[in-house]
Amino acid sequence: MGAVRHHDSTWHDGSVAIATPSGKIYALASERVGARYRHYWDSHLAYEYMRDRMRSRIPFGTKNDSLREGSSHQDRRSQPHHLYHAYSVFWTSPFDTAAILVADGQGPQDGFTVATTMWRGTRKSIDLIEVPYRTSGPFIPYSLGHFYTAISALTGMTNLYEEGKTMGLAAYGRPSKFLEYLRIYIRSEPDGTFFLDPAFIYAVFGNTFGPRYYGWSPQSPEIQKIWDEILEMRSTPMRTSDAPVSQDDMDIAYAGQTLLEEVVLGLARRLKQQTGERNLCLAGGVALNCSVNGKLLALGLFDNVYVIPSVDDSGQALGRLFYDLHSEGVSIATEVGSPYLGPSYSKKEIQLAISSTEDLHVKHQGFPVVAQAAAKLIAEGKVIGWFQGRSEIGPRALGNRSILADPRNPGMRGYINQNVKHREWYRPVAPAVLEEDASLYFRLDRPLPFMLFAVQAKAEKIKEIPSVVHVDGSARVQTVNEHQNSRFYRLIREFKLITGVPVLINTSFNARREPIVESPTDGLLAFKRMNLDALVLGDFLILRK
Repeated sequence: MGAVRHHDSTWHDGSVAIATPSGKIYALASERVGARYRHYWDSHLAYEYMRDRMRSRIPFGTKNDSLREGSSHQDRRSQPHHLYHAYSVFWTSPFDTAAILVADGQGPQDGFTVATTMWRGTRKSIDLIEVPYRTSGPFIPYSLGHFYTAISALTGMTNLYEEGKTMGLAAYGRPSKFLEYLRIYIRSEPDGTFFLDPAFIYAVFGNTFGPRYYGWSPQSPEIQKIWDEILEMRSTPMRTSDAPVSQDDMDIAYAGQTLLEEVVLGLARRLKQQTGERNLCLAGGVALNCSVNGKLLALGLFDNVYVIPSVDDSGQALGRLFYDLHSEGVSIATEVGSPYLGPSYSKKEIQLAISSTEDLHVKHQGFPVVAQAAAKLIAEGKVIGWFQGRSEIGPRALGNRSILADPRNPGMRGYINQNVKHREWYRPVAPAVLEEDASLYFRLDRPLPFMLFAVQAKAEKIKEIPSVVHVDGSARVQTVNEHQNSRFYRLIREFKLITGVPVLINTSFNARREPIVESPTDGLLAFKRMNLDALVLGDFLILRK
């Protein structure tokens, strides 16, 4: 059952997925354990952590392979990266057939490096429909993921993996000269294909991330001219990491977001025409852009649009596991349906972690009492850490590793950004809403349980929940029902009984520059370091002494 792995400096988000003989799926991102380093690549950490936790519960690694494992790391040249993305999203979806669009930074596929692929999935096979661009080299500039990373660099983001910040910043921008200038280098064509000039990617990367991360040499004068033109267009200098955001930064983010939306919607139209499918699955890091996903949903081109929570490279392990099982004809239910696929922690383990941590006081025990007390604290304006059950797959906290607060307070988003998360002022926070009440507050007609679609809030309700509505009137909604997450549902319902509002602020439970907490000990350490008022850890409500 040994794992096969790959490592390359251009890949990240190591992960492991395991299927038990009964068909139960476990998955874990390496960044959440061991070194606890964001976007950590080595899946050994997750594998060893999961194996040690499961060793005493399941016959692990026996000769008859009682467990099946998929890892995100194997030889880069042979890994069907985009096929694994397609498998991860289709085999966790509820669909028998679907069109599948995969878009990310880049990945190997069939001996080439690709960044966008289009597929059709059935329960019998997943077949490649089209590859807009491919290269035999190690870097592909015709990449929507690289394009958006370049936009992030132009807005002053100084590190990789900050595209989520750019998406939040874009809402503050406006149509400008940057939009028309960038349209020279990227645009959607009438037939749904897209044009992307590699010179733009090389110009931006060559002056930002290329030398630092990839050892690039200086670009040619023709390429450098593009960079110089962009600098000349700005009314303010390129922003450094500690400088205030300028209107130029906002307008560039707006331009990049607008063009990305146009291209992805064009690809969706083309895929619809080619497959005739009613359902669309999205995979790859570009599908973390919930604004794009929301536009696709609102377009109504497909009856259903599905995105797996671990849509980025953290879902590669699931994709590989499902691919192997399907290829070998193993009879196993691969439709997951739940994002809570991490390992579980017993009440005894939680008690031991609490007793090993100093300067804490257990205020309440027993979940019904704890849920009522936690809801009351939130209604009084407190910010709490919330740790329950198995951790979520993917980068979004979905009610098991969350920081929760009151959305009615118009200053709460700013307070969380500045004093709790210590991050930029323009970052939105998401609403978690009872599924049965969601349509009263937001313009949606279906459950959205994974916080991967931005939808419009109803104008008459914004004044009730101002902290979870972004400047453009959108919200990255998570709907919650009792079957999906009974404890989180119970807490929101208790808050509704107190306030009349069935919505909570939900943001990820992690300290600055750290991944989301995984274990009870992680939760306790983060609570002690962060400016939180209380921590709910399983059946326990904990305060500082």
